[in-house]
Amino acid sequence: MSADILSGENGASLNTTLTQREREYLQAVLAPLPAVRYVRKCTVSAAKERLLVDFRDSNVPLTFPPFRTGALYAGMRAHHLYRPQDLGLSLPPRGRCAVREGSSAVKGVL
Repeated sequence: MSADILSGENGASLNTTLTQREREYLQAVLAPLPAVRYVRKCTVSAAKERLLVDFRDSNVPLTFPPFRTGALYAGMRAHHLYRPQDLGLSLPPRGRCAVREGSSAVKGVL
């Protein structure tokens, strides 16, 4: 489950799986949510992909809207499970996740 890691000028590792803009967006969207277990990119059709976010204490993923294949998250492999740290995300630890089947609301108990 390792991401593509390169070494920067000062020896620091640079995660190349996401662009800086993609990383900042996911960081902002996922930071207030309950404990994220995995992020994965899934193929919807030959022309569409989407991101799914799996939470530690829930079987119901957060589903992002579909986007054109190859337009976003091109560095991510389809159907591969990425931990937040694999994507260079530093998400705060969270408590349990309460998601009801059939509900579009995600509530976290912090």
